[in-house]
Amino acid sequence: MADVFLSYKRDDRDTVQMIVSALQKQGYSVWWDPKIDAGTRWDEMIERELEAAKCVLVVWSPESVRSRWVRTEANDGLERNVLIPVTIKGGVQPKAFNLIQAIDLSHWDGSSAHEDFRKIIAGVAQKVGNQTVAKPPAAHDPTTSQELALWEYANASGDAEDLRDFVRLYPSSAYVSFAARKLEKLDWQKAEIAADASEIEQFLAEYPAGPFADKARASLAAIARQTEAGAWDKALKSGSAEQLAAFEKQFPASAHAGRARALAGEIADEKAQWALLQTAATPQAVEEFLRRYPNGRFAFDARALAVDAARRQTEETAWLKVAGSRSRKHLQRFVKTYPASQFVVEATSRLEVLPKPKTSWKMRVLGAAASLAVLVGITIATVEYFSGDSTPDYSATVAPPPPPPARCGADATTSRGFKVYAGCSISAIHYSEIEVRSAAVCTSRCASDSKCQSFEMLGTACYLHDTAGDLTGERDGTAGQRQ
Repeated sequence: MADVFLSYKRDDRDTVQMIVSALQKQGYSVWWDPKIDAGTRWDEMIERELEAAKCVLVVWSPESVRSRWVRTEANDGLERNVLIPVTIKGGVQPKAFNLIQAIDLSHWDGSSAHEDFRKIIAGVAQKVGNQTVAKPPAAHDPTTSQELALWEYANASGDAEDLRDFVRLYPSSAYVSFAARKLEKLDWQKAEIAADASEIEQFLAEYPAGPFADKARASLAAIARQTEAGAWDKALKSGSAEQLAAFEKQFPASAHAGRARALAGEIADEKAQWALLQTAATPQAVEEFLRRYPNGRFAFDARALAVDAARRQTEETAWLKVAGSRSRKHLQRFVKTYPASQFVVEATSRLEVLPKPKTSWKMRVLGAAASLAVLVGITIATVEYFSGDSTPDYSATVAPPPPPPARCGADATTSRGFKVYAGCSISAIHYSEIEVRSAAVCTSRCASDSKCQSFEMLGTACYLHDTAGDLTGERDGTAGQRQ
């Protein structure tokens, strides 16, 4: 006959084992179903132990509240007024038992000095009697005190290594399961804070079915999604067929895998077409390339290439028109229009071979006459300069002036080195054909002016005179007034 009958669900076995061990260390005998002897009818034995127990300790958890057997055993303890209800894992005892306050062990650390566990000891002592409280631990277990002391130290430190040392030293201890749960919690906190896929995978490998396994898998999935999104963004921005192919290989099940494959193919095709286009860049080929890849990697370069191709085509067309011609004029015009063309060298070579055009006899005569006139003029000017004659007569070298009009006098006087005629006449002093024309203009102006009594020539300047003096001054036969 045991002091305490413990009713629980097998899913809570680890926590129940710790409660049993702690009660036994306080000197109480505890009956729970692992003690059923082989060959014994378990229902009869449970009924017998339940009726004989001085205290019924029921453990309520989310699993045990749904157990018909646990409810029946708890009801027996309630009827006999020996029931002590305990809750774990956030469990809530059924309403039928709410008249008795349950003791919450959800935060119990396994220590016998814990405040909540001391409440259980007090309740058990009240139901069983004080005579059992002083019962010493089992004599055959000399390490009980040392084990308990080490457990309390490891549990209080909250250090994972201390807990591992305890499990290693006391693998069969009643506190091992509690230490394992606490270790799992500490390891999960470490992996969760690190947010590293390798650490979370290591955690899952060690605790594949633990209470944090689902959270670990969810975190691993979130990290994988984040990693995939970052890799996709990088591959997409790179515009590289190699990086897109690498993304597809790394994430074959990704929603972006198909698009990565398609983009990699398009980029590779565009690259190949661009390489081909550079070898034969006709305007039509460039236009077709831009039609297929209007926003591609090489679109900007292709537009520049289109302008260059159009220029080259225009040059080629112009060259074809003059290539067979033997006209220096056509070739010279081509060189002037397209100085940077690839055909300029050939055009220049042809110009050097083609005979230069001959000058006509008329142009040669005119050129010779002009040269002779310049030479004669220079000679006369030189002679005049060295002879000191201030009034040279050049009538022998140029055509004589026309006779003066009828109304003009024939007498001439010298004024400032030039001959001046009364009335209207043309000066006999002129140096060239230009001055002769200027003198004719001067004569015409004086003849048309009723006030003009005389005129004089000074170089190509014409001065008209009346009785009062000068009227006007004109240069080069143009009308320039001088008061």
